[in-house]
Amino acid sequence: MITGRVKKVDFSFIIDKLNSRLASWKNKLLSKPGRVTLAKSVMNSIPTYYMQISWLPSSICSQIDMMTRKFIWKGNSNKGIHLVGWNVVTQSKEDGGLGVRLAREANTAMLGKLVWDLQQQSDKPWVHMLQDKYLDSSHFLTSKRKFGSPIWNSISKAKLALLDGFHYRIGDGNSSFWYSPWISRDPLCKSLDYVAIQDSQLRLKDIFFNDSWHLNQLYTPLTTDMKNLISHYHLILNIGVLDCFTWNGSLDGVYTASSGYSWLLKKKQHNPNNKSWKWIWNLRAPEKIKFLIWCICHNSIPTLDMLHHRHLAQDNICSRCLANVETTLHCLRDCPDAARIWDAIGFRNGDFYSQMNLDLWLNSNVKGSGAHLFVAGLWWNWRARNIVCVELMAIYHGLRIARDLGFSSILCYSDSQTVLDLILKGHSIYHCYAAVITNIQDMLKFNWNVTLSHSLREGNFSADFLAKLGSANDTKIKIWESPPEALKSILLSDALRVLHPRA
Repeated sequence: MITGRVKKVDFSFIIDKLNSRLASWKNKLLSKPGRVTLAKSVMNSIPTYYMQISWLPSSICSQIDMMTRKFIWKGNSNKGIHLVGWNVVTQSKEDGGLGVRLAREANTAMLGKLVWDLQQQSDKPWVHMLQDKYLDSSHFLTSKRKFGSPIWNSISKAKLALLDGFHYRIGDGNSSFWYSPWISRDPLCKSLDYVAIQDSQLRLKDIFFNDSWHLNQLYTPLTTDMKNLISHYHLILNIGVLDCFTWNGSLDGVYTASSGYSWLLKKKQHNPNNKSWKWIWNLRAPEKIKFLIWCICHNSIPTLDMLHHRHLAQDNICSRCLANVETTLHCLRDCPDAARIWDAIGFRNGDFYSQMNLDLWLNSNVKGSGAHLFVAGLWWNWRARNIVCVELMAIYHGLRIARDLGFSSILCYSDSQTVLDLILKGHSIYHCYAAVITNIQDMLKFNWNVTLSHSLREGNFSADFLAKLGSANDTKIKIWESPPEALKSILLSDALRVLHPRA
């Protein structure tokens, strides 16, 4: 229990818990969709208990968001770029985001349950205690804020954030005509100089009956504007329904943490997204493909055009065809290399290439009979585009290490014929990866014997295993003096020429 003024240090243990959990995932082979799932199910759940009872300092909420954001895009290393803005990622999936929670809004929404209990005067001991100590009226939502204990201050801050989401519903009309907030956030008495003593006990049903207002029986003078406002406010009364505050964020009028969070999120949204996003998450495809399509729809896959725009690449010309700017559409469809893949899987219709709007092109193809083949084509086109750089870097660093260790004869296998052709058959001086290709070619001229050969991945499962192991490592290069234990059986299988079919 926190006593006294709430300080950042009081909640630093939450950050320590998050760091500890992140460290335990360090060696996991996690894709970005996997990290999103963990961020939503685990990282968001660690502070949940404390968010229900305390208003966390802004610095703690910012740090939680920062750690979640970094984990999603960079994992446990400093590699990677933030492809999509955090304000988009934290939107619901239906609104184009990934459904990752914002710490401050989640904190406010959870405290909102305490606000609701206090307002509804639920029969709980803590509600009675706080009412007796801090409230001098029946409506917590309209009470003036009083400073008190840390938990009272936390509930009061949440009330201010959620106040516009509550609405005073008229049922039986037993509410005070002057002192209840039935027509606006403030009661009518706040807009008047005085209320005549003859009118002070009037209820709504005393002024509104027979389906109309009877303002002429009031002793208290009302302005013309006030009379017009009241006259246009039509009531439907029922003696079986109580007058009370209800929550606008849900159809049943009952506040829940979930509806509170959704309401806060929509309140932050200045430009509502009217695009349809549900179709992505309804696809019968692996999460990694759904995530890729989500990035494509946000025009945020790291093409050279995007990287050049962010000042992360010197040129925006496609490194494969060297003829056009590598936009998202060019990378996935219009590049000759991409077109060959589409042609191979049956997308030869001229209409397939005629649509120049990315969103329309995607939508028209995911709804047809070949939808599953289309989304697979997107995945393999993107993978084929990226694999060239990775394969080149692997060969470059492998040869450099072998040279440093004094090897004189090397047999180097690669499962990318494209990469081998770039090295052995030459490349354009304008090629995106010209520097690393030239470095490899220079190393081949040294006084040693190096043979580059093509091998299918099924025939070199050891390299495939090490590639996956390396992706989970923070360091640029990891050198093992002896094979990792899990690799020994795979090396033996490769030596015995055992085939490992692709899953």
